[in-house]
Formats: sequence, structure tokens, C-alpha cells
Amino acid sequence: MNWDHLQDWEQDEGPVKIKVFDQDVLLYFPYNHDAILTVKSIEGAEYAAHDKSWTLHVTEENMRDVVGVIADLEQIFVEAEIKEKADQQRRIDIAPLVLEKLQRRFEHRHLILDAEDEWITVSFPYHQKSL
Repeated sequence: MNWDHLQDWEQDEGPVKIKVFDQDVLLYFPYNHDAILTVKSIEGAEYAAHDKSWTLHVTEENMRDVVGVIADLEQIFVEAEIKEKADQQRRIDIAPLVLEKLQRRFEHRHLILDAEDEWITVSFPYHQKSL
């Protein structure tokens, strides 16, 4: 079988990077538990710790499964990005409420509490004798 068409699978953009060498497809992606389980569904999937990649050996028998795994990985990371943006917005929305409660509970003339985006910051003057 001619495996030249596998080269069309290569991609350097997005969270899932794909490199092709002969009949091997190398996948690079950030840690995601669901993505790892998806890749492990391909028999013979091997993880290389030195470059944090997964290798899938493509055969006539598993080609459709490999194509399915790549599509599933793309979907997993799209959904992860949507979830992260929603989580970030939720943190931004609650930061002023958390700040208000902290300011009421920890009133002190030298303690400054503030909210920036989704972060609560605490600052106080530095005084060497107090260390």
C-alpha cells in the first residue's frame, strides 16, 4: 500500500501537532487525561517521555481508528478551551465578591487587598524589623 498520503496529516498549528515518518504518526499535545485515554485506545500506541510525544503505527487495519483518534483529539482540545474560557470568566465574575468579603474580614491599615481580572492580590508594606 502507498503511504504517501499520510504526509497530508501533518500539522504544526493548534494544540495537537502531528508529524509523519513512514507509517508512524507522532502526536504532540499538552497533558489532558481524556486525550491520553483516547490515544491509548489504539493498540501499540507508545509514549516517548524524552519529547512528550505519542507514536501510532498506522496499518491498513487501524487507519480508520487513527483518523478517528486524531479527530477526537481535536474535539477534546476545542472543548477544553471552551471550558477554560468559561472557568476564567466565572473567576473574573466572582473576584469582586470574594474581595468584598476579604476586605470586611481582614481590615488592617497596612493590608491592601485588590482584584485584578480573576486574581485577588494582597500587598503590605515591607519593614525589615517585622521580619
